Amino acid sequence: MKRVLRNKKILIGVSGGIAAYKIPEIVRTLQKNGAECSVILTENGARFVSKYTLDILTEGKVYIDMFSGGLPHIKLAEENDLLAIIPATYNVIGKIASGIADDLLTTIAAAFKKGKILFPSMNTSMLENPVFEKNVQYLKSIGYEIVEPDEGELACGKSGKGRLPDIEKIIFHITRCLSDNIFKNKKVLITAGATQENIDPVRVITNNSSGKMGIEIANAFALLGADVLLLMGSHSVYIPGYLNVKEFKNSEELYSILMENVNDFDILVMAAAVSDFKPEYSSKKIKREKMLNLKLSPTIDILKEISKLSKKPFIVGFCVEDEENIVEEGVRKMKEKGCNIMVANTIETIGSEKTKGYILLDKNENYFEMTKEELAWHLTSLIWQLLH
Repeated sequence: MKRVLRNKKILIGVSGGIAAYKIPEIVRTLQKNGAECSVILTENGARFVSKYTLDILTEGKVYIDMFSGGLPHIKLAEENDLLAIIPATYNVIGKIASGIADDLLTTIAAAFKKGKILFPSMNTSMLENPVFEKNVQYLKSIGYEIVEPDEGELACGKSGKGRLPDIEKIIFHITRCLSDNIFKNKKVLITAGATQENIDPVRVITNNSSGKMGIEIANAFALLGADVLLLMGSHSVYIPGYLNVKEFKNSEELYSILMENVNDFDILVMAAAVSDFKPEYSSKKIKREKMLNLKLSPTIDILKEISKLSKKPFIVGFCVEDEENIVEEGVRKMKEKGCNIMVANTIETIGSEKTKGYILLDKNENYFEMTKEELAWHLTSLIWQLLH
């Protein structure tokens, strides 16, 4: 998030909904990621969150009165990069859609020419009102980004759609609005984590994989506007709640999911640690013995099969190799599996925050040594260049 939010100026409009209590934490999270925040607090918003609290957090950058001197609605509209209204109530959305500018927040919305994002939060009955739905569609048509509310327990005690999304998701959508969105309208399929091949009902063979590399790539693509599906195997790191995730267990299951979906995607990134072998399965738990021989057979070479498709996406493959022959093996696999890019990592990077190896293209090789987050962003930039 810091990569996008650093030095960005964000104007947060707070209207009168119970979810306004989340605003101080949202402001602090944005600031921790390098953004500068100012707040427009409506009269009703001030019933739910204290101006005093927000003054402390923003160093006095809280605005309420449009007649306090000068032209605050013009000044604030010009000097900020994004207007985010959190929560956006039925009333505020209706006024903005109707062109009503009768307080500082709606006046700034009328004057703001950069990115605008609304986070509706209200009772389900209000959310489903045809007037509200019409207003939302109109605002989308003129460039507003509107984030769907979550489902869950509402202020009235009932459950339904209308909750303000959790803070992690709010920060993601704000960050995405401020990014270049170079992959907007592109669909990206990413695999991550390790397969688990069953020996018996309680034991598996697997590969060492935290899943972090694939998650970082998914996060980078999502922040750059792509429609991302992350296929996730066994992993040991946190997956952000805003990512669209589908789980797999073994290589056959991953192969099946990929073959059903890959034709619908523009880019495929195979960062999963797929087992090269699977054991002969025992339907009963194998008893402890002094010596056990496992019969292993090769798993299907998923990328090789995908490369045979008449219609295939732009493919980025990953491999892990011994350092002494990493380039030769990486190039061989890139050609054999029909990849546009092959990322050849050294074995020591498994489970580490950092990674090193070679990015291999058709006619050149580039050594890298960086964090997995840095590599993810480097790859998105390289892929964009190659596609254009």
